[in-house]
Amino acid sequence: MNWTFFNKILVINLPDRTDRLDQFSDECDKVGIRRVDIIHGIKGENAVLGFNQAQHNALEACEGNSLVLEDDVVFKDWEHLKFSLHELPMDWDLCYLGANVVGTNLCNWDPPKQYTQHLKRVTQAWTTHAVAYSQKGRDTILANWNHKDGQIYDDFLRVNLERLQAFIVSPMVADQRPGFSDIWNTNTNYGFFNKWNQ
Repeated sequence: MNWTFFNKILVINLPDRTDRLDQFSDECDKVGIRRVDIIHGIKGENAVLGFNQAQHNALEACEGNSLVLEDDVVFKDWEHLKFSLHELPMDWDLCYLGANVVGTNLCNWDPPKQYTQHLKRVTQAWTTHAVAYSQKGRDTILANWNHKDGQIYDDFLRVNLERLQAFIVSPMVADQRPGFSDIWNTNTNYGFFNKWNQ
């Protein structure tokens, strides 16, 4: 995989989670990512606002086509990612490398629709552990997102995806490593590679 499609690759990491940064470095070695800018995660009384601020800081640091990762990202079967990226239309805004596209048992989401051989058009999704942004997409989000209003960034995107040129790599290439979530203060295991989520 040649990662030169991206002008910048960024990772969000809480400074005290050196364990996650070590695991992230192993993932980068696995897939051939050589240069990453670190965006420091933010702890505070309100974990959601801290998360939102870190995502906002990452978006502000993006240049051109950029990839924003969280430090618990796990890559799998990523070889077709290069084809997915080159199948994006000229006016694309964002592209998930993996996500929750089915919601919960309380949601009734339309599934992603096949767009090209390696891409699906997505109108509902949660999670931001691996999202690619065009400059246009990044600028649109920053102009319309109030990151201090208390709505977690994942859900802001979900609510606005239909207004964006949003895609997801098919099949997904990025999951989140099971472990302790500083946002939710509990152990999490999302399992986005599970067949129910494809």
